[in-house]
Amino acid sequence: MFGIETHWIVFSALVLFFLFLDLGVFHKKNKIIGIKESVGWSLIWITVALIFACWIYFFQSEDKGILFLTGYLIEKSLSVDNLFLFVVIFKHFKIPREYQHKILFWGIVGAIVTRGIIIYAGVNLIHKYDWLTYFFGLFIVYLGYKTAFTKEDEFNLSVVRTI
Repeated sequence: MFGIETHWIVFSALVLFFLFLDLGVFHKKNKIIGIKESVGWSLIWITVALIFACWIYFFQSEDKGILFLTGYLIEKSLSVDNLFLFVVIFKHFKIPREYQHKILFWGIVGAIVTRGIIIYAGVNLIHKYDWLTYFFGLFIVYLGYKTAFTKEDEFNLSVVRTI
């Protein structure tokens, strides 16, 4: 029906449209967002992703639909660490709750772009130098150790600064 390039263009346009809707229309004014509204918006965006997964599954192929859904679930799981980091940063800088959505929005966009760059560079480096897998693994273990054994009263952004 359409070429693969057309699908990526449509997908990218939809993502940009939804980002504009989120920040430019639905959350134009700074306000405190409660649990009920947060859960509602989360359900809306998860539903949009599941509809897209179904579209890929039925109009592209079953394999591509399952791959998208798998990638989406992995990304959802990885976003939990980002939320932890945002909570630490918000508390450290004493960000008022009414500004947190806008900051979180741009933080997530930045995280997505940064993660894409790091994954691209990391995959290329690991393909060229396979020993880097062990280095990255040790680095993650080191950060986990620092996080687990830093006393709560000493925990400001010192763990983040070690990166």
